[in-house]
Amino acid sequence: MVFDSCSSNLTDDNPQQVSNLFIHDRLTGEKRRLTRPWHGGEFSYRWVAYVFGVGARRIIADRYVTFFSNGTEFVEGIGSDSYNYNSYLLDIRDGSIELVSRAWDGSPAARGGTNIDMSADGRYIAFASLSPDILPSPEATPAIYVKDRWTGEVVNASAPLGAMHPSIVANLDLSDDGSTLAFAWRYPETAPAPYTGRTLVYTVSIGSTPTEPPAPEPVPSMGAIARTGAAIVLLFAGLGWLRSRRFRVS
Repeated sequence: MVFDSCSSNLTDDNPQQVSNLFIHDRLTGEKRRLTRPWHGGEFSYRWVAYVFGVGARRIIADRYVTFFSNGTEFVEGIGSDSYNYNSYLLDIRDGSIELVSRAWDGSPAARGGTNIDMSADGRYIAFASLSPDILPSPEATPAIYVKDRWTGEVVNASAPLGAMHPSIVANLDLSDDGSTLAFAWRYPETAPAPYTGRTLVYTVSIGSTPTEPPAPEPVPSMGAIARTGAAIVLLFAGLGWLRSRRFRVS
């Protein structure tokens, strides 16, 4: 299992008590530190190396672990803004760390990303980002994205919903084959009724062509808006009933 901790006595190589990811072999009892700065030394400051997350993380394809952090030294070129969160992929076999939340031109994203999940084969990664440069204009917007690591293609999975709320929420859950993504979406107080200020859960079947969403309806409907290739299912948590709607999604 993989977990995060700032304890100095789990291994003998965390003298600064920086929050790191560790792997624990339950059969042998061995623990090993996984996260290290790109330059090979130690993290410069405790408070900029914090790894976010609670509890254990699953190991994907017996190799990968995802995490997000405000640390500035996991990969080169992040800059010194410790208020900027980024999404990462860690290879437990060789210790390499990959920056997932990159801009469309390959540079570190302007505002990075939080919340991250991965398909079972390690091919697809979903992440939420407030950055305006994950995709080139005019598609650029704070959103929830899915990246194909094999082809490099990135699509906006939340395109029909517009720009993501600054509080993000998200709670991403990507299916094992990467074809379906569930996430929480918070609407602003300025959203039309019945969405005003609400947090709803959506399930998206990933398509390929971003499109404009239909105009919001005054009341959620059992009807569906026809679309070839993808659908968003609206789930009202805690109410015990479900209503479905179809949109074009990316």
